Amino acid sequence: TSSDDDTPERLGYITLSGIPEGAVLKDGSGNILTPNADGNIVIQLNDTGDLIDDGTPTVSMSSAEFEGITLTPPADDATNISFEMSVTEYEVDSTGAIAQ
Repeated sequence: TSSDDDTPERLGYITLSGIPEGAVLKDGSGNILTPNADGNIVIQLNDTGDLIDDGTPTVSMSSAEFEGITLTPPADDATNISFEMSVTEYEVDSTGAIAQ
């Protein structure tokens, strides 16, 4: 159970970074995900309702499209691929504003 001073949490946008040059990411509907000028893909999930607007997303998608993301490596490249995924969690007050 939660106490009277327990505040809920909300997530911000999801960021994918460090995607190798030439790799192609597609969401679960087959749409190609294009990085922003910083080389990141910033994802807004449009079916959760409780995300904190913490930047400018490069793409908006459903949770199912996010869960279905695929990565195709660059042609003729057999090296291991790694990239990062991050999301920020925020404590919010009873109105949904970020707690100070």
